[in-house]
Amino acid sequence: GDPGERRRYLDELATVRRPRIAGVRADYDKVLKQRTALLKSAAGARFRGDRGALDTLDVWDGHLAAHGAQLMAARLELVNELAPEVEKAYQLLAPASRPAAIGYRSAIELDDQGSTQDAEFLEAALLAALARRRDAELERGMCLVGPHRDDIDVILGDQVAKGFASHGESWSLAL
Repeated sequence: GDPGERRRYLDELATVRRPRIAGVRADYDKVLKQRTALLKSAAGARFRGDRGALDTLDVWDGHLAAHGAQLMAARLELVNELAPEVEKAYQLLAPASRPAAIGYRSAIELDDQGSTQDAEFLEAALLAALARRRDAELERGMCLVGPHRDDIDVILGDQVAKGFASHGESWSLAL
């Protein structure tokens, strides 16, 4: 399916567990929209030597990282809690198949298991990733880093199931 649908589903589940996540998601979406609009207008400002637009972008980076870190922390917590259940359920459904797992894929550096749920760590990592991708974002006029770009990987054995799982494995994973 669509990565946006998977993100939306994760956010809905996280909101059921912690209703404040709905507000965090709404705030993140607003900041993302504002920052994207600024990226589009700031590309020209950069060539004119206008530092004001770029300084404003730094402020929006902080807001995006703060809200994004909270959203990512909630998603990571949820994925980490669901992972053993996914493994057990798939083992019951297809005992002869390779083991199944789920993982959170992000553009920022997470620990080996993708399990870092500390919002302060995630905020700092998001800010660093935004700084690294600033030029590319200005060139493209869009935000290339953040939870709006993240996804869930369904893993079968040692490989991401998408593209490697057989037709039968794909259907059993979907169940």
